[in-house]
Amino acid sequence: MKKTMKRMMALALAGLMAFSMAGCGKKEENSIKGERVRFILGAGSTSGDTYLAANVAVNYLNNKLDLKGKIDPIGQANALQEITTAKFADNNTMMIFHDNTWLSVVLGVYGDEYSLDNMIVGPRIAESKGSCFVVSKKAPYSNLVELADWMKDNPNEIVKVACESGGSSHLAFIGVYNWMKEDYGDDVASRLKVFVAGSTETKYQALWDGNCQMIFVDLSTAEQYTKDGVEDQIAVKVAGLLTGERIEGKEYPTFAEQGVKMGDEPFDFTKEYCIFFTKDTPQEIVDEISSAMIEIGKDENYVKELNDQGYEVHVISAEENKKHMYEKRDIFAAVLKDAPSLDTLTAQ
Repeated sequence: MKKTMKRMMALALAGLMAFSMAGCGKKEENSIKGERVRFILGAGSTSGDTYLAANVAVNYLNNKLDLKGKIDPIGQANALQEITTAKFADNNTMMIFHDNTWLSVVLGVYGDEYSLDNMIVGPRIAESKGSCFVVSKKAPYSNLVELADWMKDNPNEIVKVACESGGSSHLAFIGVYNWMKEDYGDDVASRLKVFVAGSTETKYQALWDGNCQMIFVDLSTAEQYTKDGVEDQIAVKVAGLLTGERIEGKEYPTFAEQGVKMGDEPFDFTKEYCIFFTKDTPQEIVDEISSAMIEIGKDENYVKELNDQGYEVHVISAEENKKHMYEKRDIFAAVLKDAPSLDTLTAQ
């Protein structure tokens, strides 16, 4: 009887050890499935374009990998600080943001410690050709050319543009400023001033209150204010899209067709939303998220959901996106190396 009991206990212990080792083996696979993930956003708004795109992507990733992913919109400064210094094992931190990630470093707003080299570039989740400048419907101009002509005819008028330093709005402002300077002269260009505003809500409120005359936003938030029936106080007109070609089915003018250039080429900038990882994130997890996004990008429901909000979906892998983003960064860095500081162009 005692021998039987000993044998049973030995078998039970062996089974327990085998189960424990199997569990350890699973952990060593570095899979993110079923884990809690904190997706920090480089934007602080829950109504802006970054949040809208991230919300869709995270919902699909949660379903695909059984994640418990939560979005945390902590803003650009905090997000860059965390993604370049946090340890992945602490709380499975990933960042979702767009080209401002590298633009802010290229434009000198953030130091090299926040460069792409200090994080891992993950897959692209969506694109937007809707980055644009909008003006009030009540304004005596509807696009950039009409704005510049109006400024030329009204030499005492100053036009304040709501944007923020170190991002795509900074890039857009420099493009328009240089174009005005070249085509309309210093007098007109010198009266185009920066009105510093961060969140999408802040920019709209500044426009509605008359504190500025043009704002940089995304079409995904602007179109609701372009529709018939919107009261004049909040209605807007799209003065120019950053993308090189018009969006199919839309009548909004582009920077390029109005003569705005970036260097010697017509202005053409598409905002790309991506996942970024801390530098110590295991390659297996980067690959797992990347592969999941590739599959999600083929899902008609995912594509439609983002299309309906004004985004395009051309998901590419982490490996392909890293090569693409580094090349894009280097091209714009060469063009922007002599760009004026926004500090010198800010309205007092």
